[in-house]
Amino acid sequence: MYVCLLPEMVFKNDFWTLINLRLVINLKFVSRPGLPKLRLCETIYFKTEKKNMPELDKKYIAPNLTKAVQVINFLTNQPAGATVQELTDSLDVAKTTIFRICYTLKHEGFFLQDDITGKFSLSRKFLQVGLASIGEESLMAKALPVMERIRDEFHETVLLGVLMNNEVSLMDQVMGDHPFTFFLKPRRSFVLHASAPGKVFLANLPEERYEDLVNGLTLTKFNERTLCTKETLFPELHRIKEQGYSVDRAEEIDGVHCVASPIHNQHGQVIAVIWMTGPAFRIPESDFPKIGEFMKAECQKLSEKLGYTEKKPQTT
Repeated sequence: MYVCLLPEMVFKNDFWTLINLRLVINLKFVSRPGLPKLRLCETIYFKTEKKNMPELDKKYIAPNLTKAVQVINFLTNQPAGATVQELTDSLDVAKTTIFRICYTLKHEGFFLQDDITGKFSLSRKFLQVGLASIGEESLMAKALPVMERIRDEFHETVLLGVLMNNEVSLMDQVMGDHPFTFFLKPRRSFVLHASAPGKVFLANLPEERYEDLVNGLTLTKFNERTLCTKETLFPELHRIKEQGYSVDRAEEIDGVHCVASPIHNQHGQVIAVIWMTGPAFRIPESDFPKIGEFMKAECQKLSEKLGYTEKKPQTT
């Protein structure tokens, strides 16, 4: 199942619809002669019968709504946001129209505005809309008790994230109860190859797609512990898939350890990840198995509430 925020649809080759996805919960890679190779979280093709999709009569289209969609699509590719002037220059839309669109969507909670730069950016409300489109709108509410149980057990900050634009996007967090604890900024994102939640998403993609996947990512080396080659990353993904949880051994940020486990929906797809983070001296590597098994069990219970049924190996 795929989730997208405000897809821009263009017909290609008569029978193919190109959809530019901004939020992808589960990925499949589709190849077809004459079409470019697809990269993670970038473009996905759906086969559709053109005859079942008649052209819209232009008299039914609301011009200002179309312009609002243009603004939203533009900001989707601008994580740092954009000013009214930048939007005006890029979209060739009247400045007064851009101004009204931005302030209306800010008033409705869909846009955020930086008090210093004045830049507008997308809020998490779009994420809630995307989850609702596949019946996962209750994910955050159902995940909160699980996150609190994990926090109460280990006293560290626990987070919830989804896959978005080649990164893990933070959805919610429960702060640890230590005097010194981590609290992450809203809308914080994490790279896939050097974070515990990111590696969970990678590990649950089809193994035969690992090669295409890595070729489409920039495997930045943050320190000597970062898994930034296929030779080091692939075995790690195999281990994660086998054991049901992932760890981050300070692979991006020195002195910070994390443990993560996946959340599945009723179709068996990984739609989100819960992970715990804290200083390495409080989460030593020797505790990874204990923490990982506890989190895996809790996330399994949550997945079952979302309709997931684990497939048992068949015996002969």
